[in-house]
Amino acid sequence: MPNDNKIMAFDSYPQEPIPPSEQQEPIPPSEQKQEPKPQSPLKILSGEDYFTKAENFSHDLINFSSSRNRKTGFENLDKFQPLYPGLIVIGAGSSLGKTTFVYQLADNLAQNGEHVLFFSLEQSQFELYTKSLSRRTHLAHLKDYSKAEYSSTDIRRGMDYDSNPIDKDYLREHITAFLDETADRLKIITAPFSITVEDIESTTKKYIEEHPGERVNVVVDYLQIVKPSEASGKELNTRASVDHDVHQLKVMQMELGITIFLVSALNRQSYLSPIDFEAFKESGGIEYTADLIWGLQLEVLSVDDTFNKSEKQKQKRDIIKLHKRRVPRLIELVVLKNRFGKTGDSFYFEYDSTHDYYESHDQRHSLSTFGISDTNSQK
Repeated sequence: MPNDNKIMAFDSYPQEPIPPSEQQEPIPPSEQKQEPKPQSPLKILSGEDYFTKAENFSHDLINFSSSRNRKTGFENLDKFQPLYPGLIVIGAGSSLGKTTFVYQLADNLAQNGEHVLFFSLEQSQFELYTKSLSRRTHLAHLKDYSKAEYSSTDIRRGMDYDSNPIDKDYLREHITAFLDETADRLKIITAPFSITVEDIESTTKKYIEEHPGERVNVVVDYLQIVKPSEASGKELNTRASVDHDVHQLKVMQMELGITIFLVSALNRQSYLSPIDFEAFKESGGIEYTADLIWGLQLEVLSVDDTFNKSEKQKQKRDIIKLHKRRVPRLIELVVLKNRFGKTGDSFYFEYDSTHDYYESHDQRHSLSTFGISDTNSQK
């Protein structure tokens, strides 16, 4: 057992014991004098260096241009929105299936041969993987109505809606197909409310080192519950902490040349109006840092003129409650910012919350779908 009264010298030879009366209490870290960290010089790169050295322009060109044929698995997005390396922020309010949307996208990328690290700070592997199975049973049912379809809740409890036992052999078929198609490229990392942005960075770098030559994507679900970083050496308020994490993720994205999908909550005040930059919760850095910003909202918010008026708050809430109860819910994805193309586009989906499935549509639903006439709606 070590002697607590001895201090070992650097040359490994023991010193004489120090009498207890002469020992000094250690100085707390907060009271220790902090030596300033030496500043490393910034990298200076001339145009000649950039264009003549293979690791610069040629590398960046190959990495970026090779992304033009990547697919999200959502046909409407894939027609008009190439999936280039960058920081992509997806914002949505409650009950709009933002986790379902980004998880389905991750599932699609894995099926297309890409690797995905899905950092889930709120939902477990059990919850997410059963979403995959539910979606698969639903798609199989749409092709053949004789086949059973199960919700993720049905699968978790082992019973369907009518309290019939789940067909385990049928479910095992879908598990096998899921594993065959994703080939273990979809990795879910769970540590509820305890992952820092530094954890995300170190895990991603290690994974890329272990999988050379593979295209790796990162999903963070979601921003506002990333554990506050301690790297700054000082306690940050919520807004500063969130902005710090956004900036660090962008630095990581640029360094690694990957695509990062960052899910963000919205301010509660924004739930009754069409989505915009002001809706993003506790962060001003998203608007300036992200390369691409997608906002998910109920489609009715952009077709019903009621939501462009400052009054009628109760009427707005009633309309939203009604449309959240729909199966499927009609969802609009609004492109709020796009460094790679056109800003302001909208893409339309039907969200089946029962089976955790987003189905893309080429155009906005007709006004009659919302019970709206041309006389009281936007054109």
